[in-house]
Amino acid sequence: DREYITYTYNSTLAKQSGKTNWEFYWTAPTLNSGEVNFYLGTVSANNDGTDKGDFTYKTNLKIAATTNSSAAVFKNRHARTSIRQDGRVLSVATFIPNLTETTIIIRDFKGNIIDNHTVPIKKVGYEKYMFELSNKITTGYYLISIENGGEIISTSKTLLTF
Repeated sequence: DREYITYTYNSTLAKQSGKTNWEFYWTAPTLNSGEVNFYLGTVSANNDGTDKGDFTYKTNLKIAATTNSSAAVFKNRHARTSIRQDGRVLSVATFIPNLTETTIIIRDFKGNIIDNHTVPIKKVGYEKYMFELSNKITTGYYLISIENGGEIISTSKTLLTF
């Protein structure tokens, strides 16, 4: 089954030049359902009311399901977690279900806690946190968990590189 993400002219800034970014959160199938296809189509227009100078771009990305794929487990059905690394700075965007203490925990594959950060909660909903990684963390795969109110709401297998 295909699902679509769209936007409308009303959600863009008219006559804005330069780059615009969109983000979306996707949850992988819980069972190995084979190859996953993402299709992208965009329009670059010069806003002169004609089709002159306008361009259409399209591409696709295929992801094969394998047993060693990155995985995320979500306890809360609304949870979507995005983890990005820039040097020793980690950005974590996630859905926070409760206004209770939230901790981001980094474990090795033996389950040992390597680093953890308690983060301030401002509201229920999507929040983004950035923090510096400990020098104890070296290149490798880690389990990054989000704990809210004493419950783990998501765990992601993540490759960190330095």
